[in-house]
Amino acid sequence: MEEARCACRGHFLDKFVQPSILLELYRHSQPAPALQKLIEGRSMLRDSIDTTGFYRTLKKMEEAGRITSKWEIAKGRRPVRVYALTAAGEECLRTWRRTLSAYRGSIDELLNDMDALALG
Repeated sequence: MEEARCACRGHFLDKFVQPSILLELYRHSQPAPALQKLIEGRSMLRDSIDTTGFYRTLKKMEEAGRITSKWEIAKGRRPVRVYALTAAGEECLRTWRRTLSAYRGSIDELLNDMDALALG
């Protein structure tokens, strides 16, 4: 594996795109480009999102019933697909909350063990 793309450097965090999408849509419905921009603003995802993968994730989430979309057409503008959270998506977001909380505990434990060995 190429060291520059190694998971140890924080790459491959794209799995966190899904809970980030759910969180932003929990706040309010968004067109895909605005949604992608908000998510790219998260420091841990800054270099992890490619546009094709992002739209593929939206499609999979919609097929799974976690989000919905509809075309909005504003006069004099291009049609844009706007995404919204479903009840199933809200439940999925709650599950992500519990899962990430458990991960945080495990990460803290791992970091504490590394700190005890002076790996800082």
